[in-house]
Parts: sequence; C-alpha cells; structure tokens
Amino acid sequence: MQLLLLIPPLANAAGRLRLLDRPGDRKVHAAPIPRVGGLAIGAGTLLPLWLMAAQPGEWTAIYAGVAILLIMGVLDDRYELAWPWKLGVQVLACTLAVTAGGVSIESTTLTDRIELPAALSFGLSFVFLVGVTNAINLSDGLDGLAGGTTLLAVLAIGWISFSSGNLPVASTTAALAGALLGFLRFNTHPARVFMGDSGSQVLGFLAGVLAIKATQGADITVSAALPLLLLAWPILDTLTVMTERLRNGRSPFAADRRHFHHRLLSLGFDHYQSVLIIYAVQCGLFLLAYFLRFESDLVIVAVFVVFAIAVIGLLDGARLRNWRWASAVREPSEIARHVRWLREKDRLRRACRALLLVLLAAYAATVVFGAAAVRADIAWLAAALVLAQLVVLIAGNRPASVTLLRFVLFVAAAMLVYLDQRSLGILRPQSLWQVGLFASLSLLVMLRFRTSGERRYAFTTLDALVLFVAVIAPIVAAPVDSTLGMGAGVGIGIFKLVAIGYALEFAFDGWNVARGGAFVTSVMLALVAARGVLPM
Repeated sequence: MQLLLLIPPLANAAGRLRLLDRPGDRKVHAAPIPRVGGLAIGAGTLLPLWLMAAQPGEWTAIYAGVAILLIMGVLDDRYELAWPWKLGVQVLACTLAVTAGGVSIESTTLTDRIELPAALSFGLSFVFLVGVTNAINLSDGLDGLAGGTTLLAVLAIGWISFSSGNLPVASTTAALAGALLGFLRFNTHPARVFMGDSGSQVLGFLAGVLAIKATQGADITVSAALPLLLLAWPILDTLTVMTERLRNGRSPFAADRRHFHHRLLSLGFDHYQSVLIIYAVQCGLFLLAYFLRFESDLVIVAVFVVFAIAVIGLLDGARLRNWRWASAVREPSEIARHVRWLREKDRLRRACRALLLVLLAAYAATVVFGAAAVRADIAWLAAALVLAQLVVLIAGNRPASVTLLRFVLFVAAAMLVYLDQRSLGILRPQSLWQVGLFASLSLLVMLRFRTSGERRYAFTTLDALVLFVAVIAPIVAAPVDSTLGMGAGVGIGIFKLVAIGYALEFAFDGWNVARGGAFVTSVMLALVAARGVLPM
C-alpha cells in the first residue's frame, strides 16, 4: 500500500531531482521515464520490517548494505557513475553482509550435508552475492522484467523459508514481495516508472541474501544449490554477456544489446511477448526448484547446465537460421482464419461469455447442492447478499447498482469457494470434473484477454504473474504444513478465486446479462441460506 502512495509524488518530483531515464541507443522507450522505483521499493521493504521489529541483530548489517546500495544507486541514476564506483560499493555491501550479517554458504549437499572450509565459504558467499547483485542489475532492460522475475524468485524463497520455520527470512521476503507488487503496478508495460540502478542493485543484493539464508542452516533440509535454479535466468544472462564481451576484447561491464531480452526482441517478439516468455521460463524454474528441492547439489548444477545449453542453443540457433517470429506468423494459418471469423461481428465475445456463464452456473450448482452443512453465519451472509441483489434489481441500471452488484458477485464467489473447499476436505484431491472445469475457465479467460480490444481488459504482464502464482500455489502449498494440510487448501482456494474473479469480469459485462446473473445468483444464495437456517 505504501508503494501506491509513495510512487506518484516521487514520480512527480523526478524531474526536479534529475532522476529521469532518457531515451538512448540501448533503450526501448521513446520518452523520459522517472527512475524513482528503487527509493519506493527500499522504503516499502524496510519500513514494515522496522515497524514489526521482526529481525535479529545480524540483519542490521544487511540493512546497512541495502542503504549503501540505495544511496549509491540514486547517485548513479542521477550522475551516471562509472562502473568501478558501482562495483566498489557492491563489494562493500556484500562484504558487510558476509562478515557481519551471517550471510554465508557454509555447507553443500551431496548425499549428506558437508561443511565447507571457512575460506571457501567466504569466497563462495562473496562471489555469489556480488554476482547476483550485478545479474539483477544488468537484467533490468524491459518494463517489468527485473521486478517480475525477482518477484517469482522471492516468492519461492519465501515458501522455502516458511516451510522450514525460518521466520526472519519469510517476513523479509513477504515485505519485499509486497513492495515489488506495488512497484509493478507502475512498471508493467508501458512503464510509468523505472526502478533505476538504485532499485535493481537493492533487489539483486536482497535476492542473494535471502536465497543464501533460506538454504543454509542446521535445520535446513533443502538443497544448498537451489538459489542457482531460482536465479538461473539473470545469472546465465550475465555470464553469457560478460563472456562474449571478454572474448571480443571488450570490458565485461561495457554496455551493449546482447542480453537475452535484446535477443528476443531481435527475433521479432515484441516487448510484451518477450517479458511474458521470460516470466514463463522463470515460472518453470520455480517448479523445477520445487521438484528438485531435496536433491543433491550435483543434480541441481547438472540441471542448470542443461538449462543453459538449451537457452543458449535455442537463441543462437534461431539467430544463425535468421528465424523471426513476425515472419513465421505473417501468413495466417487455418486456425488464425477461424479465430478471425470468430472475432467478426462480436461472435467470439458472445461465445466466450455464454460458455463462462455456463461454467460458472455449473460450478455454483455443484457447490450449493453438494456442500456440507452450512454454518449459521455463512447462511446469514448469504441472506444479506440476496437482499442486496434484490435492491440492485429494483434500482435498475445505475452506476451505484452496477458497483453493488459487482461487490455482491465477488463476495458470493468467495463464499462458494469456501464452501467448496470445506466440503471437499483439505487433503482430498480435486475431482476430474473440477480440474476440467477450472482448466476450461482459465483457457476462456486467457482467450478473452488476448482477443479483447477494450483497454480495461488488456492482459498485462502483471496479470500473467498473478495467474502464474495462482497456478503454482496449489502445487507447492501442500508441504507448508503437512500435519494440518492447510497449505494445499489455501493454494487451491487461491487459484479458484483468481479464475472465478477474472471469469466474472468477462461474463457479466452488460447490464442485461448482469441482471440475469443477479437473479440466478440470488436463487442459489437463497438455497445456501436455507441450508444453514432450516433443518435439513
């Protein structure tokens, strides 16, 4: 929330502070953009932690490192400092974290945990922190790219920390994830605000610190090499670019357009598509880390090598063959012609809306008639929602009526998901019927997003992040608390809520349809209320 309040005034003051990112040869934007996101991310992360006083004393050194990088980053955003200054400050911050902040790679996982010699431990920790700080910094080349990929990595680190009871790391990842979500609200393409070097260096430093602290310790059972997978994309990108520069006799810190995201753009993918591809890869790395979390470090390193060969091979192969996405899709296929026919005369919108309404009604009916006993408080809430919808139907097509109707529908959706999860049981697997229903719902929603010409329905990369997280949550949540099984229930519930929420946006897009939906919803809510109040 504080990010949403901080960024607008900072953006307005960016011109006076001379914190503007101006267009250039290596830039993909055509107008000056405020570079104040780093200040907002730093404040949005550290302020809640300070208010909660959640961290032990060793975190003071880490926060000092964040402050040093933030100050130097702001100076760099304003004065465009030479790379030796930036590297020197990174070395200072990382040394502080390793020596005084307890950020140390002390062991590796083979068949068992093996303690590392002190000198090797210090060297690995220092090189990893400096490397990740630079990797995130150098990967910040497209709107939402560094923030979105780091968010996915941070969420994975938070899940690892929470599942192992590492609350200091879990609370820090929660604060950082919240700050990133607030920032991405302004950084999704077309970006209104950039994070600048102040933000990308702080992100890289904190991601490295949190990754080490989440996978090191006496009570940690996950592989010590998991950070290599979670941060594989920026690490591989940086290693590849720097290797190419050195091979060509140039400084490894010289600027060019050889980063992976630049290569995707050169292959004909647009800004949106390039970021979405990288998000999808990062989501896949998240899942790989989940499935391999208890494997030896040698397995993790081997998977990283295979990933590196695949990415570099695909990009280099496409370049050598002069393959381009734009030319590959210029001639419409048979499928494309059918899609174009569907879009004519509003056929696609009406067909999607009809199917969404059928699926939503089917889901509601199965929940209402198949739910377990309804508690009295839920029944009274259902009755109140019925009354609210009757008021809407009587009031007619007015702005206030539409707002109230949307509110009632979303509350009713949350109630249905709650009743559904409670009826299924926390650890019981979802039925094939529900898997098919929500898969169809998700596909229809994504189809409407991509084919809608309305600005309010534009499917942004931030929407993609939300959907990725919603899909991943049911998969990874189960181990969070295996004794209570709460993780699985929460994860699946989140996915259902997100899918139904987007479906409601598209299904009830006109007053006449919404009025019919309100009538049907009222009937079903009345049945819920009756099951809780009347003896069954």
